Amino acid sequence: MTDDATGRDPLPRYARHLTWWLAVLGTSTVVAWLVLWALAGLPGVRGPWEPSLSVEITKVALAVTAGVGGVVLLVSRYQRQQVSERAAEDGRVDARERRVTEIYTRAVEQLGHESAAVRLGGIYALDRLGRRHAEYRQVVVDVWCAYLRMPVEVAAEPGKAIAPMGADSGEAGSGGGRVFPAGEREVRLSVQRLIAERLRGGEEDGDVYWAPLDVDLTGAVLLNPDFTACRFGGAVFDDAVVSGMAFFDGAVFEGHVGLANVDFAATARFRQASFEGATFISGEGYELRLDLTGATVDRSALFVDLPGWRLADAREEGGRWARFVHEDDTEDDASAADLP
Repeated sequence: MTDDATGRDPLPRYARHLTWWLAVLGTSTVVAWLVLWALAGLPGVRGPWEPSLSVEITKVALAVTAGVGGVVLLVSRYQRQQVSERAAEDGRVDARERRVTEIYTRAVEQLGHESAAVRLGGIYALDRLGRRHAEYRQVVVDVWCAYLRMPVEVAAEPGKAIAPMGADSGEAGSGGGRVFPAGEREVRLSVQRLIAERLRGGEEDGDVYWAPLDVDLTGAVLLNPDFTACRFGGAVFDDAVVSGMAFFDGAVFEGHVGLANVDFAATARFRQASFEGATFISGEGYELRLDLTGATVDRSALFVDLPGWRLADAREEGGRWARFVHEDDTEDDASAADLP
C-alpha cells in the first residue's frame, strides 16, 4: 500500500511514533535552553551576564533533554511490549481457531463413515467440542439435527419392533416396527440422547447445560425421543416420523414451535409443557395422539389447529396464557370461547 501523494510506502506505525518522539525531544531541548538563557539575562535573576552562564544553561538543558529522552525511551519500550503481547495473543487465538476447525472438520467427516462405531466417535467428538467452546454449541446441535434428518433405509417387518436401546431389531409382542441397518439405530439414539441431555438441566450444571438452543428436526426419523424438561429456543418437528412414545413433559419452548403433520406412532406427551412463542400444531393426514394435559400457550403468539383439544384461560397467569383442555373435559370455563 503506497501513499497517494508521493507514491512511496508510508512509514510503519512504530517508525511514525519514533519520529514523533524525536521531534518532541528536540523541541523540548531547544525550548528548555532558550527559556533558561532568557531567565539568566533578566535583571535580578542572575545579575550581569557572565560567559559561565552559557555553560550552566547548557548543562541544565542537557539534563532536561536526558529526562525527556528517558521518558521517550520508557514509552517506546512500553509500546513495543504492547505490540508484542497483542501479536502473541493474536497468534494464540489463530492457533486455537485452527485447532477447533480441525476437530470440527474431522468429526463431521466421521459422521459420513460406513462404520457405526466411527460415526459414534464423531458424535461424541462434537459433544466435547461444544462442552469446551460455548460459541460452537448451536453449530454442534445443528449438525446433530442434520444427521437425524438424513435419509435412512427403514424396513417395516412384521414381528419386529424397536426397543429403546440394544440391537437393531427385537421380537415384538404385537404388530411390527421399523428396522434400521446394523448399528444405525444406536447412533441415532445416541444423538437424540445427547441433544436431550444438553437441553435439560440447570445453570449450575456448567458445560453440560447448553439450553436454550434451536432444534430443527423437520422430516427426521426419531426413535422413542425423550425431551422431558428440555428448554428449547425454536423447535421444528414438521413432517417428522416418530416411532414409539415421545415425551416432552415439562418442556419449555421459548421460540417458534412447529408440530405440523408429525407421524406419531404412539401418543406423544406434552404434559405441563410451556409454549412461549408462535405455536403451529396440525394433523392433516395423520391421527394426532397428543397428551397436552396442563400445557400452556402464550396467547399473544398462538396458532393452533388441534382436533380433540380446546383452550381455556390460565387465570393464575394473569390472562397471558391459554391452557389446553381436552374436549371431553367438563370443566366450566366461560372464557374458552373468547380464545383464538
